[in-house]
Amino acid sequence: MTELGMKAKMVRGATWLAASRALVNLIGFVSTLILARLLLPEDFGLVAIASTVIAIVSSVTDIPLSAALVHHENPSRKHFDTAWTLSAIRGALLAAVLGISASPLANFYGDSRLIPLVIAMSAVTFIQSLSNPTTVLFTRDLVFHQIFILDVSKKISGFIVAMLVAWKLNTYWALVVGTATSETVAVFVTYALSPFMPKPSISKINDLLSFSAWLSLTQVVQTINYRLDNLFIGYFLTSGDVGQYSYGDNLATLPTREATAPIAQTLFPAFSRLRDEPERLRAAYLRAQALLCAIALPIGLGFAAIAEPLVRLVLGEKWMPAVLVIQVLSSVLALQNLATSLLPLAMAMGETKTLFKRDMLILVIRLPLILGGLIFGGFTGVVLARLGSGAAATALNMTLVNRLLGISAATQILANKRSLGASATMICTILVVQRELALPESFWDGCAFLAIQVALGAVAYSATSYIAWILESRPSGPETEFAALSSAVFKRVIAPRMRRKQD
Repeated sequence: MTELGMKAKMVRGATWLAASRALVNLIGFVSTLILARLLLPEDFGLVAIASTVIAIVSSVTDIPLSAALVHHENPSRKHFDTAWTLSAIRGALLAAVLGISASPLANFYGDSRLIPLVIAMSAVTFIQSLSNPTTVLFTRDLVFHQIFILDVSKKISGFIVAMLVAWKLNTYWALVVGTATSETVAVFVTYALSPFMPKPSISKINDLLSFSAWLSLTQVVQTINYRLDNLFIGYFLTSGDVGQYSYGDNLATLPTREATAPIAQTLFPAFSRLRDEPERLRAAYLRAQALLCAIALPIGLGFAAIAEPLVRLVLGEKWMPAVLVIQVLSSVLALQNLATSLLPLAMAMGETKTLFKRDMLILVIRLPLILGGLIFGGFTGVVLARLGSGAAATALNMTLVNRLLGISAATQILANKRSLGASATMICTILVVQRELALPESFWDGCAFLAIQVALGAVAYSATSYIAWILESRPSGPETEFAALSSAVFKRVIAPRMRRKQD
């Protein structure tokens, strides 16, 4: 495939993913806010403890079969049968182990509610394991409209059920039942989109495991890295603190992750096609990274800037401790996009062992920081420890990109200088608005107060970035992509409508 053909296919794929993520993001954001109104921080904390244990145990047994199938040049029917068989066996064993561990876990935390909760959530992991493996072809071939159907149907079904249970019963079971519904619907939809009748087989196990081994170990370390803090907080503090922390973490992650996912999801298959062409791969990495930062920085840093009035207005005073979590983690996650494409890059280049070594080093740095912050600083100490570990992880990622592609850390940062400068202007604008305008007294005044901050912040970011781009003689970058997209939308959508009105 030519470079122009691949770029066009990536654009179409990213468009479908953008539409999917926009709708899924909206549903998820609304669902998160409504559930926070109906439930208590303790409810979220209890579910967070159970889900963290399940995530860690799952990661230990997980085999990233989807990545192996995408990486394989020509997977056969037997590859998919083997992937399905391994997934089903793992799911059944995992559900049994988790069910047995439910009682000891409840005794450890002194909360008997964890027993039925863990058993129910372990059943969900088995349901997930039965998914149709052939759907990875959608990602490998950069055809994403099926993923739109899958993601949206999954999110809507879970949203509806969770809302109904929370409204009627006001119980943490709303979170579990909603997740179970989402995963069950997702499994059925995978077979509807890509008809496939699996047959038990392990004939291609060596092919799949040869790629997946280091990647599997990497996922184990990543899960421990980013989920174990919930268990520490639950043990040393309270389930309410876990709820504040986990909810703030999820809310901080949501805008940046969902906004960048349409692009990020196309990078692994796109980089894989360029792995034997170093110069093109290097150029593609810098373009992708600059585009990700142009999206992630204003959204993540802007979300951090409006966190306090947003939480106070929408969630209420009971969730105010989560504000610090949102402010710090949303900023950290946004800045980590300076080198977040290392993961698909290393996978495409077959450097999965490098990813494992990186995550082991991050683990060695992060866990002592988290534990020390918790012991000496309590809730606030954990949040500040995340700030330090996030900065260390970003620096390490940049170092590894330099090793793989020969792009220095300074070059990586300078490629995003306009986005960084524009984000700083945006934050200053929002803070000035918050200082100069009177605090709202009613809900609708509060909505207007937030809308003004968002609108002026967006204008400040866009104007600063555009002016800097003009002053630099319009170099190739995210602004070029946005200008081309705006021109295409104007020619295909707006201009024809204007002509029809004139006629």
